[in-house]
Amino acid sequence: MRGRVICVVRALIVMLLMSGCAGQAGVVQVQDAWARVAASGGTTGAFALIVNGGSQADRLTGAECSAARAVEIHESSMEGDIMRMRPVEAVEIPADGQVELKPGGYHIMLIDLQRDLQPGEKLPLTLVFEQAGRIEVEAQVK
Repeated sequence: MRGRVICVVRALIVMLLMSGCAGQAGVVQVQDAWARVAASGGTTGAFALIVNGGSQADRLTGAECSAARAVEIHESSMEGDIMRMRPVEAVEIPADGQVELKPGGYHIMLIDLQRDLQPGEKLPLTLVFEQAGRIEVEAQVK
């Protein structure tokens, strides 16, 4: 009898550990990614729709792009008559919700481009999430 109880307890522990490892992977999707045309040495923005189909909120905590020396998450906001932009640590993606990275709102800044970004090209971009991990996308340059 004791052996069966130990087996059941072990099985429950393994199931709990496996469910915790699954996290949000596959639940967060990045759609319609695009970036603005820009010249080498310049700065541009990248945008997308982030959809969280999971029951837990997640956070976009970073981004990477080999075409830029630095990549930051920014937020634009109006202060009086002036549009201001500032870096943010993360963007909350609500459970069963979405956030649009768009001009005039949250966006990814690609700083000190190492090459020209031409219309029609596909730019590799990696978004980093607290729960979902790294999601690689191709942003359409336009």
